[in-house]
Amino acid sequence: MSFGLNSCIFNQNPSIFFQIRKKLLNKYQRLINIKISLKMSIETDIGFIRRKKSTSIEFLIPFIGIDIGGTLAKLCFALKKNSQVDFEHIEHLMINSYQEFDIYFKTFESRNVEDMIDFIESLDMNFITKEFYITGGGAHKFDELFQERLKVNVIKVQEFESLKMGFQLLEQLSPNDSIFNFSKQKGKDFFKGQGGLFPFVLINIGSGVSMIKFEGEGVFTRVNGTSIGGGFFLGITHLLTGERNFDKLLEMSNQGDNRNVDLYANDIYGQVVPPEDIHGDALCVSMGKMSAKLKEGEDVNKNDLVKSMLLMASFNLSQIAFIQSKLEGINNIIFAGNFVRNHQDTMDCINTAIEFFNQNEDANNQRKAFFVKHDGFIGALGSFFQGFTLKQQKKLQLISELNTQQVKQE
Repeated sequence: MSFGLNSCIFNQNPSIFFQIRKKLLNKYQRLINIKISLKMSIETDIGFIRRKKSTSIEFLIPFIGIDIGGTLAKLCFALKKNSQVDFEHIEHLMINSYQEFDIYFKTFESRNVEDMIDFIESLDMNFITKEFYITGGGAHKFDELFQERLKVNVIKVQEFESLKMGFQLLEQLSPNDSIFNFSKQKGKDFFKGQGGLFPFVLINIGSGVSMIKFEGEGVFTRVNGTSIGGGFFLGITHLLTGERNFDKLLEMSNQGDNRNVDLYANDIYGQVVPPEDIHGDALCVSMGKMSAKLKEGEDVNKNDLVKSMLLMASFNLSQIAFIQSKLEGINNIIFAGNFVRNHQDTMDCINTAIEFFNQNEDANNQRKAFFVKHDGFIGALGSFFQGFTLKQQKKLQLISELNTQQVKQE
């Protein structure tokens, strides 16, 4: 390494020469140490930042993903492995990463998004990272609130981009149990990856519904949508029952029997054999028995009403999804979003509907319904992965700049 020093400096004043040489060597060593430190950080995918004021902060990793929809706000964040967890979270969704952190999941009502902010403050997440990656409509609606309360920079992630990256992250961290088919008769049948999942149509059922065609990694197009989604189900069942909590409504559905209020083919034809194209156990009219019950003044079980509305929404979504996938020439259909929530009645209804519509298709055009373990958190996971990826890119860029400085010094 040459310092560009004239040999006459040494001859005239050796002490000055050695002082200059020592300073330059120290500077060079500091650059090397910084470079090594950054490389170690990238190799472990961790960027710990500690603050003396809090002990909980030592368990946090600066990766947070948020998806704020019309009804629910979803949060996923990373904690160091073996951290002591003293807060409620959705335990069966926790991802035990092969990295040095695990990923946790929580939901909040969007109308009470400040509860999420309070939770973030309680764990000092806003001191760990100053950049929050948020997707969904709430990224625009609540960005000023996040900036004001948490003093962070809100980076908005495009909804479909977050879904794409969410699937990519699941494939890396939880490849064997993420995607599956389900029926009550057979249980879960996990997707084994024969032939690959692509292409597929994603039916993302939140408050509303988006239908997105994925042709390959990074290649996607929104092809359709419908207003009959989780928001419709929540609104209509609230009017019918007075209940507004989605999970409690699903519990009511589990206890209900829609046959008490819906009209089936057997109810219409009685002992007469239905036409060949109508199965005797086919649902013909949602709420079809209600008119007679109301006229006769019969009591109606609220649980039955909720079950009827759940099946009505699920069957209609399945039919629209089937038609759309047929138009696209794609056989794999993935149903995700917080409307599904791995709820067995919902998944079984969707799967039954797709199998019913398959009856008129040839063997090469049999469509299959798949579900996702983290169905309501794909967008939040995608935002999480977006922040993670950009952070690593910044580290690599900084290392490149340090290398350039090092070359100049040499």
